[in-house]
Amino acid sequence: MHSSFWRHLPRCGLLAALAWVPGCQTGPWVRAPASDGGVQIVYQKAERDRAALLEREVTRLRQDLTAAEQALVEAESGLRVEHTRADVVATLAAARIQLERAKAQAPWQGKAIADATAKLAEAERQTEQNHLGAAAFFASQAQRIAHRALQEARMARSEPGVRTVGGARVNLRRGPSRREEVLSVLTPGTPVFPERQQEKWVLVRTPAGAVGWVYAELLR
Repeated sequence: MHSSFWRHLPRCGLLAALAWVPGCQTGPWVRAPASDGGVQIVYQKAERDRAALLEREVTRLRQDLTAAEQALVEAESGLRVEHTRADVVATLAAARIQLERAKAQAPWQGKAIADATAKLAEAERQTEQNHLGAAAFFASQAQRIAHRALQEARMARSEPGVRTVGGARVNLRRGPSRREEVLSVLTPGTPVFPERQQEKWVLVRTPAGAVGWVYAELLR
C-alpha cells in the first residue's frame, strides 16, 4: 500500500472520515401527540425505519473500517497485498455502474451519492498515480455507499401505497397547515409513505424515519 494513501486517511481522523451517516440527520424527530394513538403508531413505524437505516449504515461503516485497518497493518508491517491494475479497473467499472443506478433510482440520496462520487473520483486519481491499493479502497467505499442507496430504493418501492415528492421543494410540516413549523424540505423523487389524510394534507413517513405533513397536491 503506497504511503500517500495515509495522507488521505490519517489515523487520528480515520473514524471521523468513516463515521458520516448519509441521510440519518435529514429527518425531524419529534414526539407524537400523547392523545392521538393513531399518530403514535405512525411514529413507531418511523422509529423502526430509522433503526433499520442505522443498522444498515453501521454494517457499511464496519466494512469500511475493517478495510482501512487491514490497509494500515499492511502499510506499517511492510506487507504488500498485490492489486493488479485489471482488478482495480474492474472494481472501478462496477462502482461506476452502481453509482449511476443509485443516481437514477434514489435521487433523494443526494448527500450519499455526492460522497460516493467523491470517493470514486479519488479512486480514479489514485489509479492514475499507480497507487492501486488506495484506488481499490476508495472504489470499494463508493460501491458500498451506492449499494446502500439502491437498497433503500428497493425497500421504498416494495412498500404498499408509496408515493413520491413531485414538487421542487416540498415542506414537511409539523401539522396540516401552512402556518405550521417546517421540519425539513423534501427533494424531488423522495419516496414517502402516506399514513392518514386530513382535507388537503397527508401525514407521511420517509425512509429515513422523518414524520410530518405534506400538501397532497405535491405528491404523485
